[in-house]
Parts: sequence; structure tokens; C-alpha cells
Amino acid sequence: MTDPASATRPASTDPIPLPPLGEAAVFLDFDGTLVDLAETPDGVHVPFDLFSMLERLHQRTGGATALVSGRKVSDIDQFLPGFPGPVIGSHGAERRIDGVFRQHEAVGTDELAAVKAEARDWAERQENVLVEDKPVSIVLHFRQAPGLLEPAGAAMAEIVSRHDGYELHHAKMALELHPMGVSKGGAVQALMDGPFAGRTPFAAGDDKTDEAMMEVALAAGGTALKIGTGDSAAPMRLETPSELRALLSAWLERT
Repeated sequence: MTDPASATRPASTDPIPLPPLGEAAVFLDFDGTLVDLAETPDGVHVPFDLFSMLERLHQRTGGATALVSGRKVSDIDQFLPGFPGPVIGSHGAERRIDGVFRQHEAVGTDELAAVKAEARDWAERQENVLVEDKPVSIVLHFRQAPGLLEPAGAAMAEIVSRHDGYELHHAKMALELHPMGVSKGGAVQALMDGPFAGRTPFAAGDDKTDEAMMEVALAAGGTALKIGTGDSAAPMRLETPSELRALLSAWLERT
């Protein structure tokens, strides 16, 4: 993993060193990274050329391009139908690799159902809190109710304290409750130990939930890129998803 100091350093805006695509493993977040954030999860706009770009990355990396999202795998399929590479969903709790789909063992358990029910009960007593139910977690969105984010954090922390094996995750204007040990970093490490072994990783994300996969990429001798503001382990930074798409396009063109 990266040294502790790197987790709080500002990312650089210097030119970004990228490995040859034929030697790279590419890990890309979706919301806020490949596409701009929206008021609701269903409201994102997918640029018309994004799928073709990702398909080219998949081909040029020999299949070593993965989408690593907090969304469900089925959500990614709706926005990018037919993407041929690995899709990591629900922060690593869902994985589709080589056409094989797997979910976390907590799916369908009474404990997970209880955590979801308690979080939903709190949210339904508030105004403008959007509830997103995932197979292995529940997410509360606060873009339409930013003033509730802090009290919600306390309420959700109390819920997970009553359920062994569950934790609270903070994202951009959202809170997610899910089983412990679920992380994008673990999913990326599994790919680096398996089908992507020997490649130089490049990871890009915009959120705290992306930090773990960035650290895995750095520890494996690769690089990472932060989209937007905020401290990060990533040594490089761009401001918007459109800038990242331009970088990926240029990477394809020059290699």
C-alpha cells in the first residue's frame, strides 16, 4: 500500500505518465469519472462515443480494462450495454469476469435485510432523501437534501453498530451501508493477482470509495488519477470527466 503521507497529499497536475496500452491494466470508475455526476442515479448522461472508446481500450489492453463502480452491475449494463471487459459493481460485492457473475455471500441473508429495513425506515421519515437498494447494500443520497447528511451519518453509524459485520461508507453526498471487507481495492487486487497479472495498472476515480483501488494500483508499480477536488493517494489529477475521456482518447491515439 502507499505510505500514509500520500493519502493526504494534493494530486499533481503535471503531465501524466501512462504505460503502453499493450502492457497496461486499466481500472475506471463510472460516476464522476467517466461521466458527470447527476442529481439522481438515473440522470447521468453517457457521451455517445464513450462505449466505442472503452471497447477500443479493451481491445488494445488485451481485455485488461475493467469498470469498477459503486453501481450494480446491471446498472452499468444499462448505460454501457455490451461492454466486453470485467465489470465490478457495488464496490466489489458484485463481479462479472469472463461472463461469470458472482455476488457477496451476504445477499439474501436476514442480517442484510434488517440493515436495509432500518436504514430505509429512517430515510422515509425525512424529506428528499433518495434510497437506492442494491443487492449487497443500501445507499442514501442527499443531493436534494444536503442538510441531512450529517444527522444521517450519525443515524447510520448507530445502525451498523447494532449489526456485526457491517460498516458505513461515505461517498459524495451519499451514505452506503454494506458488509465489512467489501471494497474496490479488493476487487482490483484480485484482477491483478489473476487475469491482469504482470501488467502495469492505471486507476482513475473521483471519490473516497476509489482510494483503495488507487492504492492497489500504486503498490503494483502503476499510477492513479484523481478527478476533481479533495485529497487523494493519486499522484495525478484532472478536473472533469471530459478531461479524462480526452486523456484516454489521446492514449489510444499515441499507442
